[in-house]
Amino acid sequence: MSFISEVGDFKRFRTAEQFAGYIGLVPGEQSSGDKVCRTRITKSGNTHLRRLAVECCNSFRRGLVGQKSVELKKRQKNAPSEVINYADKASARCQRKYYRMVNKGKNPNIAVTAVAREFCCFIWGMMTSNYEYSNNEVRELMPDNCLIRVNL
Repeated sequence: MSFISEVGDFKRFRTAEQFAGYIGLVPGEQSSGDKVCRTRITKSGNTHLRRLAVECCNSFRRGLVGQKSVELKKRQKNAPSEVINYADKASARCQRKYYRMVNKGKNPNIAVTAVAREFCCFIWGMMTSNYEYSNNEVRELMPDNCLIRVNL
């Protein structure tokens, strides 16, 4: 809900990279002539969404890739299978990225920030790809102004 209320129309961003830049989760750049040096994240975007994304991605530190808690299974019970599959794909990919970076020696906090960027790109993809909710039960659970067409 916070992403929807803070961003409004996700289609104003043409690419996922532009959306990540709006949040401030893209690497900075110091360039001179042909020399290009990447720096830490810019932090020049929406502070609230950046913190929220990083906090969400802290959960990828725990558990095995693809493992779901009992609570998550309960929450997903009435959701359309297409939405669950997209969410599972995003979760597994983000968890694998986190573990791969940490196993290569990256600081866990830096890995979480990198995963937060990828997570935000998944959110942008979900919100802009015109998938229409087919499950009426999900429609009834959400207010009318929150229903956004998302196409997988």
